[in-house]
Amino acid sequence: MTHDFALLCTIAETVLPRSGMAEHRANRLKELIKKCRTLNNERVRIVHGLWFVGGEEGKLFQAPRGKIATNVYYKKADEVADLADLANSIRDELPNIMYAFG
Repeated sequence: MTHDFALLCTIAETVLPRSGMAEHRANRLKELIKKCRTLNNERVRIVHGLWFVGGEEGKLFQAPRGKIATNVYYKKADEVADLADLANSIRDELPNIMYAFG
Protein backbone atom coordinates (compact mmCIF):
# COMPACT_ATOMS: atom_id res chain seq x y z
CA MET A 1 0.00 0.00 0.00
CA THR A 2 1.44 3.33 -1.00
CA HIS A 3 -0.61 5.61 1.28
CA ASP A 4 -0.55 5.90 5.03
CA PHE A 5 -3.63 5.33 7.13
CA ALA A 6 -4.33 9.03 7.79
CA LEU A 7 -4.33 9.81 4.08
CA LEU A 8 -6.68 6.89 3.38
CA CYS A 9 -9.03 8.24 6.06
CA THR A 10 -9.00 11.63 4.38
CA ILE A 11 -9.75 10.03 1.01
CA ALA A 12 -12.65 8.07 2.50
CA GLU A 13 -14.05 11.21 4.15
CA THR A 14 -13.90 13.05 0.84
CA VAL A 15 -14.97 10.43 -1.68
CA LEU A 16 -17.56 8.24 0.03
CA PRO A 17 -20.09 10.97 0.91
CA ARG A 18 -20.12 11.98 -2.77
CA SER A 19 -21.10 8.46 -3.84
CA GLY A 20 -24.79 8.83 -3.05
CA MET A 21 -24.56 8.36 0.69
CA ALA A 22 -27.29 10.10 2.68
CA GLU A 23 -26.13 13.08 4.72
CA HIS A 24 -26.86 11.46 8.08
CA ARG A 25 -24.80 8.41 7.06
CA ALA A 26 -21.98 10.64 5.82
CA ASN A 27 -21.94 12.35 9.22
CA ARG A 28 -21.84 8.97 10.97
CA LEU A 29 -18.99 7.94 8.67
CA LYS A 30 -17.07 11.10 9.55
CA GLU A 31 -17.45 10.32 13.27
CA LEU A 32 -16.40 6.73 12.70
CA ILE A 33 -13.31 7.82 10.79
CA LYS A 34 -12.45 10.15 13.69
CA LYS A 35 -12.57 7.11 16.00
CA CYS A 36 -10.39 5.18 13.53
CA ARG A 37 -7.78 7.94 13.54
CA THR A 38 -7.74 7.94 17.35
CA LEU A 39 -7.40 4.17 17.44
CA ASN A 40 -4.61 4.27 14.87
CA ASN A 41 -2.67 6.78 16.98
CA GLU A 42 -2.88 4.35 19.88
CA ARG A 43 -1.88 1.45 17.60
CA VAL A 44 1.26 3.33 16.57
CA ARG A 45 2.18 3.80 20.23
CA ILE A 46 1.60 0.14 21.00
CA VAL A 47 3.46 -1.22 18.00
CA HIS A 48 6.38 1.19 17.93
CA GLY A 49 6.81 1.93 21.62
CA LEU A 50 9.19 0.36 24.10
CA TRP A 51 7.39 -1.88 26.59
CA PHE A 52 8.54 -2.59 30.15
CA VAL A 53 6.50 -5.29 31.84
CA GLY A 54 7.08 -6.71 35.28
CA GLY A 55 4.92 -8.35 37.89
CA GLU A 56 1.38 -7.06 37.78
CA GLU A 57 2.12 -3.87 35.89
CA GLY A 58 3.69 -2.52 32.77
CA LYS A 59 4.47 0.71 31.00
CA LEU A 60 4.90 1.77 27.44
CA PHE A 61 7.43 4.46 26.64
CA GLN A 62 6.94 6.18 23.33
CA ALA A 63 8.85 9.06 21.76
CA PRO A 64 7.07 10.63 18.79
CA ARG A 65 9.08 11.18 15.63
CA GLY A 66 11.34 14.18 15.78
CA LYS A 67 11.19 14.45 19.60
CA ILE A 68 13.57 13.27 22.26
CA ALA A 69 11.16 13.39 25.19
CA THR A 70 9.14 10.27 25.89
CA ASN A 71 5.66 9.83 27.26
CA VAL A 72 4.38 6.93 29.36
CA TYR A 73 1.20 5.10 28.36
CA TYR A 74 -0.90 2.11 29.38
CA LYS A 75 0.03 1.69 33.00
CA LYS A 76 -3.09 -0.45 33.40
CA ALA A 77 -3.97 -3.40 31.17
CA ASP A 78 -7.58 -2.19 31.09
CA GLU A 79 -6.47 0.78 28.99
CA VAL A 80 -5.35 -1.55 26.19
CA ALA A 81 -8.47 -3.70 26.63
CA ASP A 82 -10.59 -0.55 26.19
CA LEU A 83 -8.84 0.08 22.87
CA ALA A 84 -9.71 -3.46 21.78
CA ASP A 85 -13.33 -2.73 22.67
CA LEU A 86 -13.17 0.45 20.58
CA ALA A 87 -11.80 -1.54 17.63
CA ASN A 88 -14.68 -4.01 17.96
CA SER A 89 -17.27 -1.23 18.08
CA ILE A 90 -15.79 0.33 14.93
CA ARG A 91 -15.87 -3.04 13.18
CA ASP A 92 -19.51 -3.53 14.17
CA GLU A 93 -20.63 -0.05 13.13
CA LEU A 94 -18.95 0.20 9.73
CA PRO A 95 -21.31 -2.17 7.85
CA ASN A 96 -24.32 -0.25 9.17
CA ILE A 97 -22.98 2.91 7.57
CA MET A 98 -21.50 1.56 4.37
CA TYR A 99 -24.13 -0.91 3.20
CA ALA A 100 -27.24 1.12 3.91
CA PHE A 101 -27.06 3.91 1.36
CA GLY A 102 -29.99 6.21 1.09
